[in-house]
Amino acid sequence: MIATASRPWFHLYQTDFARLRSSQEKEHGLFQSSDAEPYSSGSPTQAEQDSECDSQTESKFDITSLPAEVLSTICSFLEAEQLCNLAQVNSALISHAYDPKHWRRIARETWPSECERELRKHLYSYKTWRLLCTQRPRLRTNALFVLQHQFTKTASRFAASEPQAPVFLVTYYRFLRFYTSGTVMSLTTPEAPHLAYRRVRTFHGRASGPDKDETRPLTGSYSFDESTRQVRIELPMKHHKFPNMRSGKVFMDFDLHSTTHGAYDRLYLRSHFAMMEDSDFGGDSNILYPCDWFEDKPFRLVPLLGFRDRIYREFPKNDDRDLAQWYEMKKAARAEQKNRRGCRS
Repeated sequence: MIATASRPWFHLYQTDFARLRSSQEKEHGLFQSSDAEPYSSGSPTQAEQDSECDSQTESKFDITSLPAEVLSTICSFLEAEQLCNLAQVNSALISHAYDPKHWRRIARETWPSECERELRKHLYSYKTWRLLCTQRPRLRTNALFVLQHQFTKTASRFAASEPQAPVFLVTYYRFLRFYTSGTVMSLTTPEAPHLAYRRVRTFHGRASGPDKDETRPLTGSYSFDESTRQVRIELPMKHHKFPNMRSGKVFMDFDLHSTTHGAYDRLYLRSHFAMMEDSDFGGDSNILYPCDWFEDKPFRLVPLLGFRDRIYREFPKNDDRDLAQWYEMKKAARAEQKNRRGCRS
């Protein structure tokens, strides 16, 4: 024990040095018989040791504590979007997320038809492999381009003149998926997107099972021009349920746009036409489809990772609201027609 009476300046520090000294002696086992608490030399139980080890492990564990080789191996399996998200975690992972060898691998996977020399020519203009992969115009192959189209349909062709004619709101979806080999898959279906996208994920359709009678996607080819950012799609016109259907080809031209710099997540339809093989006349007949409905309705990109959650963020369910708006527009159109007839009479 340290006496503070002979050393009054100890009170200036407002510290109980006697208690501090006793605690140090307790740790080293130097308790005397005059101490208030005798030293217990008994070892802690096994449960206390395990709980203490677990608490220390939980407090010290962090992903950045892994070896650099392990982190590099994990990054070698990630895609471009996942590497960008990894760089936002903390400053310790930026060096792994920005490693040029990972972005070089992604560049080779994105443009497999180009050799190393052609890729390095583009590298001179973009400076780094990461900027090359994120800013160069490209078609995303790890996602689907989805379009939702809605239109109204009456019960019959004579129901338009009836005041209480039933009106139906028809909703269907179009899916497009591109592959690096130049192959594209297209599917048009009225099914819910989270159920229909399974048939676009693979090339082969099921010959048996509950999906054997469902609409199968069409497999065609596409070409992409980086300078103009235009996409040309060529699809065969056939259906497995209608074997006697006239054969032909469908062509669609798109413009690739971005909501943010380097996203390239919107496809706007410019033209849509079909070339039918007319066997009766020995020639071809062209059919041009109107594209006015799709001027402000682009194909939106939805990643395959988390597709079921993100698809309804892009296309929320608002069928009842759209139907009510259509009824209001129909009433206003009928009122205008009555006014015009009254003015003419």
